[in-house]
Amino acid sequence: MVYNKVMKKIKIILASSNKGKVLEFSKALKDLKISFTLFDVEVEETGDTFQKNAYLKAMSVHKLFPNDYVLADDSGLTIPSLPDVLGVHSKRFKEELSYFEKHKIINEMLENKDRNAYFTTVLCLITPQNEVKYFKGVAKGYIIEPIYANGFGYDPIFFSNEAQKAFSSLSLKEKNKYSHRGKAIQKLYNYLLEFQNA
Repeated sequence: MVYNKVMKKIKIILASSNKGKVLEFSKALKDLKISFTLFDVEVEETGDTFQKNAYLKAMSVHKLFPNDYVLADDSGLTIPSLPDVLGVHSKRFKEELSYFEKHKIINEMLENKDRNAYFTTVLCLITPQNEVKYFKGVAKGYIIEPIYANGFGYDPIFFSNEAQKAFSSLSLKEKNKYSHRGKAIQKLYNYLLEFQNA
């Protein structure tokens, strides 16, 4: 990869309450001159798409820091044969239960139903010039009986078509390559690299 001698430095505010995201994005974009800070934000996710919810979170922080780049994301698992379950409501599905219990319920609901499923991540970047950029990643697969290895959330019940493994069985390197988040972040990386070298 060829870099110009002078790269623009970018400060990005992450609109999230998850402290781990600073480390995640810093590692993924470590080749670029980017610094990340976290702004704890709790926004009612009223959008009916991942894109709309990512925008709501990013815009809520952009209004406070209009001169900075702001990044937010929204993700979830969609099971077409259970259209009223998960999707944009993945995080809030039966919040009172553990993921172990949720996995069991989902598998019971899918008895004799199509098990195809896909994960989606949408990143929303708002620039100081009020430009709104979206970066989407999708990972296709199907629902399986849980494999409890490394993953979290719904990873143990999702088998990736590309990786030919359960998400919970992937190494970090494999996860970055095959996951919905990894694909979305790669698109963000490509955009920022082009911008910095412009």
